[in-house]
Amino acid sequence: MVDRTAFVERQPFYHLVNQAERHPERFAQISPVQNVTYAALLQHSKRLARALRSRGVLPGDLVITDLNEHLNLVFMEALFHEATIAGVHLGPLVAGNPLGVDWLVAHHPSPEFPIERTIVVDQSFLEHVASLTTTMEPRLYDSEDSVCRINFSSGTTGVPTAVPRSIFMMEGRRHQLRENVRLPQPSMSLLRFASSFGFNVAYAGVADGETYFSSGTAVENVTMMEENFVASVQASPTQLEELMEVLAHTGRSLPDLAHIFCGGSYVAPALIDALKRTFNATVVTAYGSTQCGLISVSDDTTESPNVGRPFHDVLLEIVDNEGHALSPDVVGEIRYRTPFMSTSYFPGDPPERPICHVRWTTRCDGTVVGDN
Repeated sequence: MVDRTAFVERQPFYHLVNQAERHPERFAQISPVQNVTYAALLQHSKRLARALRSRGVLPGDLVITDLNEHLNLVFMEALFHEATIAGVHLGPLVAGNPLGVDWLVAHHPSPEFPIERTIVVDQSFLEHVASLTTTMEPRLYDSEDSVCRINFSSGTTGVPTAVPRSIFMMEGRRHQLRENVRLPQPSMSLLRFASSFGFNVAYAGVADGETYFSSGTAVENVTMMEENFVASVQASPTQLEELMEVLAHTGRSLPDLAHIFCGGSYVAPALIDALKRTFNATVVTAYGSTQCGLISVSDDTTESPNVGRPFHDVLLEIVDNEGHALSPDVVGEIRYRTPFMSTSYFPGDPPERPICHVRWTTRCDGTVVGDN
């Protein structure tokens, strides 16, 4: 017999409902534009879901967003509320729409996408959403294998791909993140939604009742961290470099910062050294492919270049073109094995739950894992 209660509690939208009931006045989001409590986020997302349905968005549709970061959180929750498939725009849409996108939600129309399938998020649209007096009750996804999220990626290949994430996989990645990166409260994320990892961070944050900080300029980020006594930061290497540049030029400091988690692209050892010199903080870096589990770069030393160590539930091996394992000093291809990985791209067969192998066709020179 299916445990209906457990199934409902793992629904993406239920996490928001749960936190709004437990901590209605806690901030779900802080940004230079607005601060939003969990109670307000719940109501905003329900009204937005009604507005999207009135425009023609249906359960199961694939909707990609290209929005200012402070709007992405409420749109993410509204799409989960509708049991649609949420995606983030990571580059120009491809002519002919080979990825099967149903709707584009953006501030401006795109010449590569039909205008009749575009929802323009301007001031009049936002005012319309705010004026709605009726909301929608959430629709459940059919099962834990239902795809609720699409990670778009082309990497260095230039070939557009779409990696599906089922509820099972999103929950798995959420727990993987929490088990491997135990962040103190309050947690701050500077990762933009243009990053698939940023989406996972935001999803995990809402599920665990944390505050998500939408990034602004480097100066605005420093100010938000100071005003909220932020103890941990999750950011891309570029964002951390910009953060340190502001501190150097202004003489400001962040004495509460105790944990730095850096991801999204290759992290240079020089940056890690600079962070350790500037802050009395633990520095953890992570990097990996969109398709597979994250690869954690060791924070024990920066003296010997290496691609790091895998998380505890991710197995890694270097193989040749035929899939045979190679010795550590031989250049080859990286192959991952993780419980939370899809064996197919969207559209196509649904994600499969069993552990499997996928080859990531990017060479490793012992120092840098290419972004593919």
